[in-house]
This record gives sequence, structure tokens and C-alpha cells, in this order.
Amino acid sequence: MKGIAPMLAVLLVIASWAATSPAGAATPPKPTLSVELRPDEQNLNASYETQEVFIFGRITLGNAPYAKYEVFLDACIDPGWSASCTPDYVTFWGEGAADFKISVIVPFLETDRTARVWVESRATYEDVDVAGNVSGSVYITVGKLPGSGGSGGTGGEGFFGSVSGGSGPAPLLLAGTAVFLVIGSLLGFAFWRWRRKKAGKTGNNGQ
Repeated sequence: MKGIAPMLAVLLVIASWAATSPAGAATPPKPTLSVELRPDEQNLNASYETQEVFIFGRITLGNAPYAKYEVFLDACIDPGWSASCTPDYVTFWGEGAADFKISVIVPFLETDRTARVWVESRATYEDVDVAGNVSGSVYITVGKLPGSGGSGGTGGEGFFGSVSGGSGPAPLLLAGTAVFLVIGSLLGFAFWRWRRKKAGKTGNNGQ
């Protein structure tokens, strides 16, 4: 019995130390990132010039105790057009949210194509990644070139096709016919004058 008491005392000390040790402490919260993008879809006509399209977003840092967090945003797009976030870097002190926008450059003469856009983000604390997120996707659909009709293809025929309000084949044919008739009439009249003058001279010589 005398030997049991010291052993129990040692066990109680060990149990008390384990309860207060870092291993037994509560796990610190893990920050979370979430991203919302809008609008879900955008549609535009193709163009002979580059076009800029904007997508708006909001990033939210949650479950974060008060401390300095640095969040980095990267705009991604398929196909490989130019896309960038403004701003692409945000500082949070604890939980919070921030707005940003994505600028997408649509190449000229790009037709019948749908691009998928999304954002990859990460939050760091003292240069260590503590959270990350890959957002849902939004879509940009580019149609046909103006004036290309529904024939499909790249729309290059717009360079050479008739322009709205211009002259088609029928008006050009009528104008050419009118010019030909006017020139023919003038030539006919000149020939008639020449024949008449010649006839007059012949008559005078005969007298």
C-alpha cells in the first residue's frame, strides 16, 4: 500500500501535464476562401477589332482569427485569351470580403467560340499558404461577325460582301445601261451632223 500512493501521485502529475500540453490544446481554426462571379453568361458579336469584356467578383475570407492575411487572385480562361484580375492582391485583417473585376480581351475575328473563365485564389499567413479556392466558372460566348449571315465559317466574307445601303448587282447594271444609251445617242447625233454637213458640201460643189 505504501508503494501505491507515490505511483498514483506520479500518474496524476502526468495526466495533468498531458491535459495542459500543446498536444491537448484546441486546434486553431482553419481559414476558408470563397469566390463569387457574375454574370454567369455573356454573349456578344464577333468584331474586326479586339473587345474587352468585364466579369465582376467578390472574394470572402472566413473562419479567420484577427491577423494579417494576404490573398492572391489569378484569372484563368480557356481558350488562352488574355484575362486579368483587378486588384489581383488583397490584404485582410481577420475575416472580410473584397470586390474585384476580371478583364477579358476577346481577339479580333474570333467567331463561334465559348470561353470558360474562373479564378484561382490562395490566402497566406506569414508567407505560408493557409487556404485556397478554385471558383466556379462563368462563360463568354462570341457569335458571328456582323453581316456574315448564317453561313458559318470565320465570317471573312464580311470583308467583301455587300454593305447595307450600298449598290448591288441590279442597280449597277441599270446604271451601266443608261450610260451606254447616252453615249450611243451622242455618237449617233454626231454622225448624223457629219453626214448632213458632207451632203451639204456635195450639193454646193454640184452647183
